[in-house]
Amino acid sequence: MTNLLENPSFEGEYQPWQGQTDVMVAAGWLPFWIPQNAGDEAWRNRQPVYWAGLGIANPRFVRAGQTAQVCSSPWGTHIAGLMQTVSVKPGQRLRFKVYGYAWSTDADTLGTSTDPGNVRMKVGIDPAGGKTPFGSTVVWSVERAVYDYYDVGFTVEATAKHPSVTVFLLSAPEWPRKHNDVYWDDASLEVLQGAAELVDEMEGDGAVLLLASDTHRVGVPVVVRVKCPHMLQDIHLQVSGPAGGVSLRQCGVSSTEREHVWRWEFDPVVEGPYTATVNSDEMEAITATILIEGDIAAEMLVSQGIPSVRGKPRAQYERIYILMPPGASREWLDAIFDSGVLSDKGWTLGFNRDDAGIGDLDKRTVIVINPSAWPEPIEAWFALWYPGVSVQPVSAVSPDDLRVALRAYAT
Repeated sequence: MTNLLENPSFEGEYQPWQGQTDVMVAAGWLPFWIPQNAGDEAWRNRQPVYWAGLGIANPRFVRAGQTAQVCSSPWGTHIAGLMQTVSVKPGQRLRFKVYGYAWSTDADTLGTSTDPGNVRMKVGIDPAGGKTPFGSTVVWSVERAVYDYYDVGFTVEATAKHPSVTVFLLSAPEWPRKHNDVYWDDASLEVLQGAAELVDEMEGDGAVLLLASDTHRVGVPVVVRVKCPHMLQDIHLQVSGPAGGVSLRQCGVSSTEREHVWRWEFDPVVEGPYTATVNSDEMEAITATILIEGDIAAEMLVSQGIPSVRGKPRAQYERIYILMPPGASREWLDAIFDSGVLSDKGWTLGFNRDDAGIGDLDKRTVIVINPSAWPEPIEAWFALWYPGVSVQPVSAVSPDDLRVALRAYAT
């Protein structure tokens, strides 16, 4: 398949972005990051350093070619990454894949992340062609933390709704470390073709193919096939997913004069990327990634008017969540109860950002009490991880001020 990206392997001469010599970016790519807020601790949300990871300096840096793009925040954290906008045809089904890993530690042993800083990584596509990673139309991959080596990569699919789409690579260490370095390499953006799509092909032997069925859903069996014009001896398939190894059903082999086809099935139980690896005594291993999407059974129940048990609301409603800052004392909670907004309005009170943002609701409002008390810019955090949430900051110097502010907000 044709790779639509410019400079997908991050090769060539790196140039300073807008004249900043500490932001050296590969041709074809643009950097982005959330800036530090006034009052933030010095280590939090620092402007990252971008540089070229040269394979000649250390082969571990690269997966393909000679260079990988590095985004780093020494002794600090960042919410940052890279982006590229590509011309496409509306209606095309696209797959974006890129390999990445983090080296996160206070020690200096390259390739060993001791006590890492929880480096969250994911990739996305904006099928509407938006230019911001925090837009509501961005489709994101599963978020993972990958340390010290390139694994199966990050994969996301979306259908283009505009003559251009934008792809994003994003990383966000949660805690500062001496080394919070994120490496990105070997990206691809491809148009998916046909009902049965090619998953991968063996390098150096195009006659051996690893293929998967085009239905990739939780609860729907995935069919994996290996095709070869000659009989392979002692052939094995292994599949691993987000929950670990996967049980396979071997469905046998069929043969004609022109080809031999081996067939397996497995039942994905959780969504996310699955890795299929096939090998035999006569060939090198072929590895491919199969992206499993959400539970189709739950979606069918909803379409038939039957409530799902996977977090779908019985009926749409507007949820208003009061998000308290870390360490709020009992006096602040008493002020919220005294304001009447919980009993009279049915609002929700809590301390957990994820609880505040999650939910398949058309209207989600989070009232953030004293947003400066959070360790990172809270509005940008919700825009990144829970797009579509309306964030309303409320600053109060005392519980009495908070009680008055909430009563005014509720009227």
